[in-house]
Amino acid sequence: MATDLVDNDTQTVVVARGVRRVFGAQTVLDGLDVEIAAGEFVALLGRSGSGKSTFLRALGALDPDVQGHIRVPAKQAVVFQEPRLLPWQKVLTNV
Repeated sequence: MATDLVDNDTQTVVVARGVRRVFGAQTVLDGLDVEIAAGEFVALLGRSGSGKSTFLRALGALDPDVQGHIRVPAKQAVVFQEPRLLPWQKVLTNV
């Protein structure tokens, strides 16, 4: 997967093209295309297992097995649904 960083001055701040994620025999995302403009609010709706969290992990560059092209702002943050430590970070960074 290619993740490009873009500055926030462009009109379209998030671009996802052909995003695909497969877990074993289960295809969760297949050819997903999304564009999000600056200042736009987006809600992801769907039943459990439909790929909402998987897509958000792809946008946050947290899933190395996602295929496709994703372009996101250079400055981004991820907030997990549950308390979580990032094992590759130092203690102070996790705090």
